[in-house]
Amino acid sequence: MYMLTIICGVNISEKISGGLFLVNNNKLQKFFNKFSPRFNMDIGRESDHIFDFIQQKQPALVEGKDEVERFSILVWNLIYKLCAKAIDYQKLLDDNFRYIMSPKTNWAKFTKIMMFLQTAYDVITESNHRLTIDKLKASESYYKDIIQELQKDSSILHIKGLGSSNYNDYYGKLVKGLNEGMDENELKERFGSISRLNGGVGEFYNPYKNSLIIIEEDEFKAEAKATDGNQDAEPRNNRFLFKNQLITPFFFTQSGTKPMTSIDISCRYADLYRNYQEADAIVVIGFNFNSDDSHINTIFRDLVEEKGKILISLSIDSDHEVDTQEEELCKKLRIDDKEAMKRVKVLLIDKKTRFVQNEKGQSTLWLDYIIERYKPISVSKVAWGAMQTKA
Repeated sequence: MYMLTIICGVNISEKISGGLFLVNNNKLQKFFNKFSPRFNMDIGRESDHIFDFIQQKQPALVEGKDEVERFSILVWNLIYKLCAKAIDYQKLLDDNFRYIMSPKTNWAKFTKIMMFLQTAYDVITESNHRLTIDKLKASESYYKDIIQELQKDSSILHIKGLGSSNYNDYYGKLVKGLNEGMDENELKERFGSISRLNGGVGEFYNPYKNSLIIIEEDEFKAEAKATDGNQDAEPRNNRFLFKNQLITPFFFTQSGTKPMTSIDISCRYADLYRNYQEADAIVVIGFNFNSDDSHINTIFRDLVEEKGKILISLSIDSDHEVDTQEEELCKKLRIDDKEAMKRVKVLLIDKKTRFVQNEKGQSTLWLDYIIERYKPISVSKVAWGAMQTKA
C-alpha cells in the first residue's frame, strides 16, 4: 500500500496539474505547458527505502510450500517490480555516487552504491549476451545500412566520427560479423569505430585515481588468476577489482553526476568533436537531446552555430509537422541564430522500413536519401541507440 500510494499519488498530481489548463488550442496549450506543475509529490526521501527493498533477494514461486505462501510470494514479486520501476534512479545516483570517492569515511554508503552499480552491470551484460552476433546479422538496422553501404568500393560515403550512447558496442560486433577475414586495421580504416560517450560494458571507472579502465573479457580471467592464484578462475571473478583497487562500472554519465574530469573521458569527447569538424553533415538517430545531455548537446550546438555544419536528425514522429520538430530541436539545442537554425534538419522516416519520401514522392532508404541530397558528402554518423528499435 505504501508503494501504491506513492505511485498513484504522483499519477494523480500530474493529471490534476495538466488538467487545469487543458485546452483544444495547440498554441495556447504550449503556453500553459511552460508553467511549472501546480501540484507535486516530493518522494525523494522514499528512494532510499525503495532501494533497500529491491536489494533484498527476490523469492521464487517454487519456494512456497503451499498456495497461500506462493500467493504471498507472487504479491512480493509484483511489488518488487513496482518498486524497481518507480524508483528515481537519477536521484539515487546523484545522491550516492560521490560516496565511491570516500570508502574509508562512508563505508556503508560506499558499499550500497557499489552493489547497485554492480547489479545494474549484470543486467546490462545479460542483455548483451542475449543479442548474439547471429541475431544482429539477421536483423535489419541503421547500423547494418551503414556497413552495407561502406562495403561498396564505389561508395562516396566516408565516416569521420561515430558516437553512441549504447552501453554495448553493437556496431563493432556487426562490423566484424559482416566482414569476416578482415583484420582490425582494415576494419577500422573502412568502417571506423564507435566512441561510447556514456561508457559501457568493458569500461570501468577507478574513483581512487579518477581514471578510465578498459578491460576485455579474457583480460578479466588473466587478472583473476594473477590476484588469487586460481588457474580455473572464471572471467566474472574479481570483476570489480583491478590491480588490488576497487573499480566501478562506467556507464552512468547520463545522470547529473558525471566523472568528466577524467583525462580519458575528456579526450574522448574532444577527439570526437574534432572529427566531427571534418564532416559535411552530422546525422543523429534516436537521440532525444534531453537537458541532462547538455555535455553532448553543446558539441552539436557549436558545430551548427560556429562551424556551419548541417545537423540531420532522423525522426519517426509523424504526428507533428517537420517544421515544428525542427523548431523544437533548435530550442532543445538552444540555437537562436536564424542562419544556424536553417542548418538543423529533421528527416521523417518510416519506423518499420527506414524509408523516406523524396521530393518526387518516391520512397528511398534514409541513407541513400542523405547521400543523394547532400553529395559529395562526408557523413559523420552518430548512431544513438539505433539497434534498440530494430527499426
